[in-house]
Amino acid sequence: MSGMHCMRWRDARHILCIRLDYLGDVLMCTPAMRALRESGPDRRLALLSSPGGAAVASFVAGIDMAIAFQAPWMKHGAAQDANAVLFEEEEGDNA
Repeated sequence: MSGMHCMRWRDARHILCIRLDYLGDVLMCTPAMRALRESGPDRRLALLSSPGGAAVASFVAGIDMAIAFQAPWMKHGAAQDANAVLFEEEEGDNA
C-alpha cells in the first residue's frame, strides 16, 4: 500500500462491516471487527447484515450500529424471519 492509502486508512473514523449471512457467521467475524475498532482512535463500526446477523450486534462490544438487510440472493427461512422481528423489538426497546 502506498503512503497516501495508509494515511487515509489511519484517518478513517466510520467503518462499515458487511456480512450478509447468518448469526453464526457474524459471530465468527467479531475478532476481525474488534481489530478494526481498535486499530485507530475514535473509530465507529456499523454492521450491515441479515436481520438474524444484525440481531446479534447488541451483544457484541464495539459495534455501534446495525443495519438489517434482506439480501435477495439469501435463503429466507422461518427462523431468520423470527430473528428479524426480535431485532425490531429490541431496537425499539433500546431507543
